[in-house]
Amino acid sequence: MFGLSTALATAAAPALGLILMERLGDGAMFTAAAAVVVMALILSIGIRPQKSVAVKRPIDWKNLIDRNALPASSALLLFLMSVGAIEAFIAKFAAATGLPGGGVFFAVMAAVTLLSRLLTGRLADQRGEGIFVYSGNIAMAGALLLLAFLPGPVTYILAAVCSGYGFGGITP
Repeated sequence: MFGLSTALATAAAPALGLILMERLGDGAMFTAAAAVVVMALILSIGIRPQKSVAVKRPIDWKNLIDRNALPASSALLLFLMSVGAIEAFIAKFAAATGLPGGGVFFAVMAAVTLLSRLLTGRLADQRGEGIFVYSGNIAMAGALLLLAFLPGPVTYILAAVCSGYGFGGITP
């Protein structure tokens, strides 16, 4: 569920921000974002960290990077770069090509991310994560190729669906 909240916020925030900017202006979007941060601060006051015993050791640069984690970390880094590109440029792309506003894209992406996370979690526990890593990357590549070569209202929404599935399936 923690991962779900992270993915949902990442997918939904751009849609909400764009809606606020379009209807009320940039200042309203930044004011709303500040209000959300204040709410997060208030909610975090009730969090009590668990006591743990930290072992103080000098930093060993040889053990700072776990070689076993490099393939997955590298794959996630590259995947999230594509998500970052969408988040940064989809609104501008939509405006330039006459497609529905970026908020529509992010709303669809957020809904599919939520659905994807809810459904893939149990399946990943039963069948392993591999299928979601591969299908999520394929879905994101498909989304980007649809946007690049077939920009239209239907493919725009289909790209949002593919992006939501990919983001929701891979990031856990």
